[in-house]
Amino acid sequence: MDNILVMLSGGIDSTWVLLYYLKNTEIPIYTHHIILRCDVERRFHQETKATNSVLEWMNKEYPGRIVKNYNSNWWMNSNVSGKDIDLSLFIGATVASRLPGDTAVATGRNLEDDGIDGAAAANKVWKSFAETYDGLVWETLKPGKDLHKSEIIDQLPEDLLELTWSCRSSSTDTQCGKCHACLLNKGELIK
Repeated sequence: MDNILVMLSGGIDSTWVLLYYLKNTEIPIYTHHIILRCDVERRFHQETKATNSVLEWMNKEYPGRIVKNYNSNWWMNSNVSGKDIDLSLFIGATVASRLPGDTAVATGRNLEDDGIDGAAAANKVWKSFAETYDGLVWETLKPGKDLHKSEIIDQLPEDLLELTWSCRSSSTDTQCGKCHACLLNKGELIK
């Protein structure tokens, strides 16, 4: 593996993944943020703002370690497009295939995500993409897959945690505290 491409949403998990690789490897790191416009969840402004704030924090703490940040705009119709992780994997593979050398795609997945969405289903979608499109990278990295959300939260510096955005319902600058993501972050949905 020559590079790592972190799919950075501005949320807690992907922020932790970026921090994890900045701390634990010397491999060149690229990031990609999808400005995901959805007909149901209108959170793209907050996610983009959070992503920019997280990148600013990381670049101050780890100057020169992030080679480049990429962005793309996508519209996702909730009735036909599947899950946002599916789109993230596809776009990540596409971007990774254009970077020099072998690039692995890192996503922010944790124990609760795989319980909700199913790791097997996500892997099946990813394998389908890889088989369908020549040149797509098969290797994915999920360093948080064996951690609970609460463990990931505990490992983030407080000032960095405050920069993240996870709410899936609010279109204001305040997270709602009631949607699935907000409840999970508060530890209310952990079994």
